[in-house]
Amino acid sequence: MAAIMGPVAINGSVDRVADISPTKLEWNLVVVVARLYKMPNQFGGKDSYTIEMILQDEAGDRVHCSRLLKETLMCSAH
Repeated sequence: MAAIMGPVAINGSVDRVADISPTKLEWNLVVVVARLYKMPNQFGGKDSYTIEMILQDEAGDRVHCSRLLKETLMCSAH
């Protein structure tokens, strides 16, 4: 795993991936991309439909994120 630089957050606090829960709407995370996948368009064509990522924090905790092209980032903790 690549070295993670020191946390940078406006309010000085950084959340861990393990602390992600539905009770909080925003987090400050410091992560690296552990895996990156481009998923093809299900209707054919050359364009990718989503970008799938596995993000990992310095404690080794991981979260799966999907980014629909031209949409918002969606993540789900495992």
